[in-house]
Formats: sequence, C-alpha cells, structure tokens
Amino acid sequence: MKNVLMYKYDPHSESAELLQEYMGIKSIRHEGSTFKGDRHHTVVNWGSSDLPRHVRTAGRILNSEGAVHTSANKLRTFRALKLEDVRSVPWTSSAMTAREWLLAGARVVVRARVAGKDGEGVSIIQGPQAAIPEAPLYTKMVDARNEYRFHVVAGNVVAAHRKVQDRAKIERGQNGSGDVKNSKNGWVFKRVTEYDNDLRVQSTAAIRAVGLDFGAVDLIWDGVRAWVLETNTAPAINEMAWTCRQYAAAITAMIPERARG
Repeated sequence: MKNVLMYKYDPHSESAELLQEYMGIKSIRHEGSTFKGDRHHTVVNWGSSDLPRHVRTAGRILNSEGAVHTSANKLRTFRALKLEDVRSVPWTSSAMTAREWLLAGARVVVRARVAGKDGEGVSIIQGPQAAIPEAPLYTKMVDARNEYRFHVVAGNVVAAHRKVQDRAKIERGQNGSGDVKNSKNGWVFKRVTEYDNDLRVQSTAAIRAVGLDFGAVDLIWDGVRAWVLETNTAPAINEMAWTCRQYAAAITAMIPERARG
C-alpha cells in the first residue's frame, strides 16, 4: 500500500507504531518530510487535530482533524452526542445544575480540564454542603456495574474490553480506587466477547456522532443501559496485539482501491 501513510500526533506513539507495522505502511515525519499528497493518497490520522498543510493535500484522510478536534474535548463531544441522541452520562456546564444534582443526592464529577486524560483535572464531590468549584464541565455519576472500552472502525465493533483490577498493580501499592478507573489506580482492560447489545449500539453511534472513521469509546453499563463517557482517537493498543491486528485489518478494508496503488 504505497499510497497509504500514517500521520501520528505523537511521533513516538507505540500504539501507532505497532498499527503501522501491522498495516505495512510508512509514516509521515513531523520534521523534514518530503510528502506531497494527491488524490491517490490516503492518510491514517492517529490523533492529530492540527494536521500540517502538506498532509491535508492527501485525497482522503481517515479521521479528519475536525473530528479529532471534537473528540479531544469532552464538552464538544457531549454536545455532538446530544445532537445525535446518543446516550451519554448526564452533563452540564452550569454550576447551578451541578448543585441541584448534589441536593438530590447524586455524586458530581468536576472536570477542570475538558481535554484531560487518565483522570487529569477530575475531582468527585458529594453531599448537600459540598462546594461547587468553577469548572467548564460537570457530569453526574451513574451507578455502574462495569466500565468498557469499545473499538470501532467503519461503524463496526472490532474489539471490546472491560476494565478490571490488576492485582499485581494493587500489590505494588496502587490503590485500586473504584471511582477513577485508570491505570494509575490499578485498572487494566481485559478483552471480552460477550456484552449487551446496547453497548455496541451506543459505541458505534458515538463514533458516528463525532464524525470519526475509527476510534475507541469508553462506556459504563448500569445493568440495563449503556452510557458514553468519552471517545478516543489514539487509544493505547500497543499491549493489545489482537486488538491492534483488528484495527489494521478493518482500516485497511476501508481504503479504496485507487489508494492501493
């Protein structure tokens, strides 16, 4: 596939490098690039919301920078999901609404950063006397049985993972907190093949709503319904060989014959 290349938001992304290896394609350098795109070129955009001018000359870009721009910002993502009636966790930009949630007995997630990852800028408050700090985004916590990450390419789920506690990490001192399920707190992804269909429906709808060709969707499952948390255009798949191969095969299948050269 000589007319197919990858552009990585981070030139050192291990996940992108593995995907690139499985696809058998080269990448466009950040510095000193001689790439000159034309209508026959396809660029796989791995997480960049600001592509260089010479990359934009490609005939087709899988994951437009506009869609990545939307996905990278949780507030923009939630607005896009709302327009397409995708079920996200309840959210608001109003401190007054967040106060009403607290008074009703809910726990509120305060997001000081709308573009943070791995729990950056996140705090959880509860109780009618709790102070509501100024923040661009608040979400109401939904009681969940499980948290998932679904990987979607061209409207189809190519892999699904459920978050589980990694006993080895907890034994090394990571606290295994149940509120913020990230790797720092001892949580990892485990591939699953059985799940409720609503997880599939909401994840594929979320990717479509933000305009992505491929990406990952984080969701929670309350025992009845799925709720979307966020979308991700450069998910960590470097330690998930099977999932990375699924991405490679599915993205390759999206590429039109004219781009195969």
